[in-house]
Amino acid sequence: MALGRISIKVGMKGKALPHSKYILREDQYAPKNNKLEKLEHIGHGNMPAWAEHDPKIFWAMADLHERKNGSTYREHIITLPRELDESQRLDLVQDWISQEIGEKYAYAFAIHNPRAMDGKEQPHCHLMFSERLLDGIERDPEQFFKRYNSKNPEKGGAKKDNTGLMDSVRKTLIKEQRDRWENLCNEHLAKAYEFIHEPPPQIDMRNWKAKGLNQKPINLSMKELNDPDIRQSYVNRLQSKRNFEQAQNELENAKIDYYTAEPPVAPKPKTKAPTPFDLPKPQPGPTKSKNEKEIIEEWRPAPDPQPQANMPPSPPIAPPLAGSQGVALPMRKAGSFAEQVTQQPTPEQLEKLRQLKRPTAPADSAIYVVDTATGERQKIALNSRDVIGKLSDLEKTDPNALIVVQTPSKEVVNRLEKTIAEHGKDERYIMLLGDENLNAKQAQQDSVNRINAIKTALNIETVTHETADNTPATPAPKPATTRRYRP
Repeated sequence: MALGRISIKVGMKGKALPHSKYILREDQYAPKNNKLEKLEHIGHGNMPAWAEHDPKIFWAMADLHERKNGSTYREHIITLPRELDESQRLDLVQDWISQEIGEKYAYAFAIHNPRAMDGKEQPHCHLMFSERLLDGIERDPEQFFKRYNSKNPEKGGAKKDNTGLMDSVRKTLIKEQRDRWENLCNEHLAKAYEFIHEPPPQIDMRNWKAKGLNQKPINLSMKELNDPDIRQSYVNRLQSKRNFEQAQNELENAKIDYYTAEPPVAPKPKTKAPTPFDLPKPQPGPTKSKNEKEIIEEWRPAPDPQPQANMPPSPPIAPPLAGSQGVALPMRKAGSFAEQVTQQPTPEQLEKLRQLKRPTAPADSAIYVVDTATGERQKIALNSRDVIGKLSDLEKTDPNALIVVQTPSKEVVNRLEKTIAEHGKDERYIMLLGDENLNAKQAQQDSVNRINAIKTALNIETVTHETADNTPATPAPKPATTRRYRP
């Protein structure tokens, strides 16, 4: 939010010439120029012929010939935005003069730029003008400031504008003038930020009630600001505000760095100190070429050409006796027990053994399989440590279905989101981090933001649903596998 303020003052007889010397930094104010504040620009316009070369003559004649207790000038003290440079501030003041003064009144202006208590610039403009209208009639200084003659204008002085108005009408005119300054100033700010990638600042000329504030702003005079206690407390408040804004900016930058940083590199394993019990390392043998395969020879017995003929006959198996009665027990088929021991277990038996070996974990996650053609949805409740294995099975059984994964495990979500970002599968998988009572829409948006941040870190452009020619984006090809030989 840029600073916006406009103050309107009226100067009485005898105050015009001293005030013009003050704002223009002339005569006794010239030695102090650029010591208290910088004088950026001065100017004047619409002066009568007898004061075109020196505006001080016009204000001196106003003090001399204006009627007693009459006003000699009206002044606008306008706060200019810090966001504009010196030339941009001058353009803004000149546009304001052409809009409000035009060719109606004689005027003089100056732009001052002192140093504020927060150490930054405090540019403002002093625009003083006479309220006597210029009607094109040539008058000498004495006649110019006489009373206006409505019947014979050439015999009287210049007509004084803005006189005889009620207070309510004056308040309305001042409010409309403040609104015009707000619109003009915001137009110049928008023009200055036309090629800057951030929203332009704006001024708000509404009062504190219209802004919805709970407290009326405190306006301190220069006498109060020069008090050491008041000045120090104000400086401390500005410093606290600046520290808070700096902390907010550092927090935002830290968030951006966190989500766009490259994945951390695994630390190298620490070398273990040798002990007296360590075995000596094998010495390296002769070097071999990369394409040469190592042939390992080992002794094996020669195969028997007639294995059945050389085998001795097996002794006959006598049936065991059942006690003293000598009744033979029933015999089972020879080799049936050996077959049962050596046969391989079925997949159902392996799964049952795994379930008996591993205690059942609570089902804190869910996988929703949505058929894109019919819209039917199937829910699979499972534990978070079984999510990745189940997704591998669904990749084979339902390759075209939409998969929605809801799990409270951040480790599982990070692994899956990294895989989705690397292979560009964000159209098939939707990740929801949290329990079953989460806000699905917000969780999905957070997952999309994390995936886009990972893509940016991996130098991958954010994948859109369709490319420029309305064709789906193709994933990057997988690297070719390298065949290795074990020595």
